[in-house]
Amino acid sequence: MSEDRGEQIIIVRPRKAEHAAHGAAWKVAYADFVTAMMAFFIVMWIIGLSPETRKAIAAYFQDPTASPATIRMMAGLGDSGGSGASTELSLIDMEQQRYQKMKDELQRQIDSSEQLKKMQQSVEITVTEDGLRVELMDSGQSPFFEVGSADMKPETAELLSVIGAELRGKDRVSVEGHTDARKLSRENYSNWELSCDRANAARRVLEPILEPGQIDAIRGYADTQLRDAEDPMDPKNRRVTILVKPPAPAPEAGAAGEPATSPGDEPLADGGTGGEAAAAGEPSASPGGEPTADGGTEGEAAVAPPE
Repeated sequence: MSEDRGEQIIIVRPRKAEHAAHGAAWKVAYADFVTAMMAFFIVMWIIGLSPETRKAIAAYFQDPTASPATIRMMAGLGDSGGSGASTELSLIDMEQQRYQKMKDELQRQIDSSEQLKKMQQSVEITVTEDGLRVELMDSGQSPFFEVGSADMKPETAELLSVIGAELRGKDRVSVEGHTDARKLSRENYSNWELSCDRANAARRVLEPILEPGQIDAIRGYADTQLRDAEDPMDPKNRRVTILVKPPAPAPEAGAAGEPATSPGDEPLADGGTGGEAAAAGEPSASPGGEPTADGGTEGEAAVAPPE
């Protein structure tokens, strides 16, 4: 009927309004808010910590590359009980983990070298309460030195170079020489001299690789600390031991003027050196004087590296 009247039908479709383009300004503001909240909670967490722990955290940010022992020294942590003691134990655990990684890396380098791999049965690396102990033990078939002398074999020098590269840093390093109970036929040359000379030979290889002054003691024990006491002639008793310990704590201000004992050979009043007493079998003073794992004392028969 509409067609008869000639009416026009108009269909109106509403147009959807387009939203204006928006930026990411709100994301930046939200990120700032989250960062501020995180900083707030970190501050609140630090406020709730013990003074000893806060000192340790502050010391870490002063020198992030420092060892746990150095951080402990910088923080001035003592052996007090409570939370301070737990912090001390935590730092000791960190030190043990660092030496464990050092041991694993040394073992990996030895295994990766065909030349050094032949001697891996004669190398024992142990993490102790005091630090790291590396022992080069004579197996009889692959000795590290010529029989009855301190002449080092080339493969021994190569092994010591690998060890020195891994130990380079702030840790203290001492080298010990040990022999079996077999008497030497050379006149005026006993196992005391031999053990000292072998330790000194190892020192000559390690010293150019390590940091200056990192080696703090050279000791010769002859046959007084046998690895196998039941068999004094066992080749494993002939060994060179490398001891690695954390850096020594800084001396107190009151002791700054006191004379310190040097691990090196110092001239005596009669013109001799401190190393002569050790070579002759007489115990001489050694820095530390701490008991070793096998019951001896580090102060026994100590000899410092002659130049």
